[in-house]
Amino acid sequence: MSNEVNGKPLVSVLMSCFNAADWLVESVESVLGQTFTDFEFVIIDDGSTDNSLDILQRYALKDDRIILVPKKNTGLADSLNVGLRCARGDWIARMDADDICEPNRLEKQVAFVSIHCDVVFVGTGLTIINESGYLGAKFIYPAGHAGLLKYLLTARRFPPHASAFYSRALVLDNGGYRGRIRRAEDYDLWLRLSEHGDMASIQEPLLRIRKHSGQISLSDGGRDQIVDCRLAIVSYLLRRAGLADPIDADEVTYKRFVDWIRKRLQSDGYFEFIEWKTNLRSYTGILIVFHLVKSLIYKPLNVFRLLRENAIGDRFAYVVVKELLARSASK
Repeated sequence: MSNEVNGKPLVSVLMSCFNAADWLVESVESVLGQTFTDFEFVIIDDGSTDNSLDILQRYALKDDRIILVPKKNTGLADSLNVGLRCARGDWIARMDADDICEPNRLEKQVAFVSIHCDVVFVGTGLTIINESGYLGAKFIYPAGHAGLLKYLLTARRFPPHASAFYSRALVLDNGGYRGRIRRAEDYDLWLRLSEHGDMASIQEPLLRIRKHSGQISLSDGGRDQIVDCRLAIVSYLLRRAGLADPIDADEVTYKRFVDWIRKRLQSDGYFEFIEWKTNLRSYTGILIVFHLVKSLIYKPLNVFRLLRENAIGDRFAYVVVKELLARSASK
């Protein structure tokens, strides 16, 4: 499966980089060393202030598959949209500047889409690594569309953005990444893609995801990411119900809607629950049992919420949309 007759690569690997010098070499090498070779490597340097750009420039001089685009810092969604417009491949393979691809990642994803013509998104499983690269837990996700969509709509773990393999033309036709969803731009995009074709995930950990203290998702205690994720889900459900998408509203209406979502999460105790759950994960062995028993006495709602999320995921978006639909029907 190749595009050589068209004079363009089949796949465009798309990476946005901002101050990732500590791990950039490993990440770039893992892409350049893929067993599948019919790709270009589009790298957007999003105004790095460390020596990331110097590293990337050296690689660009050595490998003509690299298309390096330096720009001022505007954030991930905008940088990826710049990359989408620069890319020439039929398929986009996302990659993050602190993660590592397994050598056969692209080969596996290309083979998958070659025999599954209705697929518009293919993710993979992952292996967690720490700042030093030591291997941790592995995660595998539902293989088919129905399971993946259910995970998206209940805010459960989903194939990581850096594992995504998707149709470039379809994403561009649907407006690319929406900049208003700055901390869940991937969730929003996958939900919009799901309205045009099937999602799938390869049942192998073909990506190593690095967990470190500098990750954007950890800022503000992860609250912005939680709000944006729920906003993306609510928007999808409203679209499916035939109502206007609040993300496409005018600035004043949009901000009011985001503030309302944030206040609802706050009043439901969700931010406090996330802090409790994060603290619980810091314990191991018998200490986890001790703190769960203690929480059953002092914070039983958190324990019940944890059990419910593990069983059926988060239902916040469904509750909110049910309220909004009732309001709309009463007008």
